[in-house]
Amino acid sequence: MSRTPIHESCLNCGAPLAGPYCARCGQEDVDVHAPLRSVVAEFLGEVFSLESRALRTLRELLFRPGHVTVECNAGRRARYSPPLRLYLLSSIVFFFALAVAPKELVRVSAGGERRADSTGVHAAAPGPGAEPAVQGPGARLSRRLEAGGRRAEQEPERFEQAFLQSWGWGMFVLMPAIAGMTQLLFRDRRRPYLHDLVFSVHFHSVYFLIFSLVLFLSHLPDRRVAGVAALPVALWWPGYLYLGLRRVYGRGRLGTLLRFLAGGLIYLLLLAAVMVGALFLTVLFFGD
Repeated sequence: MSRTPIHESCLNCGAPLAGPYCARCGQEDVDVHAPLRSVVAEFLGEVFSLESRALRTLRELLFRPGHVTVECNAGRRARYSPPLRLYLLSSIVFFFALAVAPKELVRVSAGGERRADSTGVHAAAPGPGAEPAVQGPGARLSRRLEAGGRRAEQEPERFEQAFLQSWGWGMFVLMPAIAGMTQLLFRDRRRPYLHDLVFSVHFHSVYFLIFSLVLFLSHLPDRRVAGVAALPVALWWPGYLYLGLRRVYGRGRLGTLLRFLAGGLIYLLLLAAVMVGALFLTVLFFGD
């Protein structure tokens, strides 16, 4: 039931009002002379409403694979947080977990040695003592990489922060690519690309949240206990993806499994490419 408008016409565009929102410009009809206690009460109500919606979204997103995507794509979105807001929240949690994780667990090297980062992917760039690999037109690029590697050795913490920032942007760019791959694997001309993009955003949100939990478990005093506790958490995300694909796209077990395996291989290759690209760009511009 819509409430009676406070004003006869919209304060923004002057259009006649028939409800709490203007039909022409969409501005909400509010009492600009309301007392402070009313404003505070309304603000707290909005905060608790948003918190309740976020908790409901996270609960159903984590424990009911694909359900939130199906609901959003069917137009039933009022009960859930918007996908991009959810992705932003989960990525903030993940990069915070990455920032406070034990340093020996998370290490990005710009030197000649190879070290494993939190995802288990090794990355290395040419060390400061390495000979330029490219001559002629590529000499300038080689010198920039050498300068970036030299500065990274001098400021490893700043280099890691810069790399994680580049990787974060790379993951954001990866989402629409994964949506396109999913659309090809589960081809259906009646399904708009936006539906695949919503699934990709939801999946990456879960990816960030699951591995945030793995990173937080790494703080347990006994590393063996931490490893045992983290293993089922880390193994949950491929199972989650398979179940989510089945619910969202409605294919059979075998058809979904084959597409899951093909898509998973492509995804891991793209993820590795994003990490290598982020490392390369970070070293390239770190010497500036």
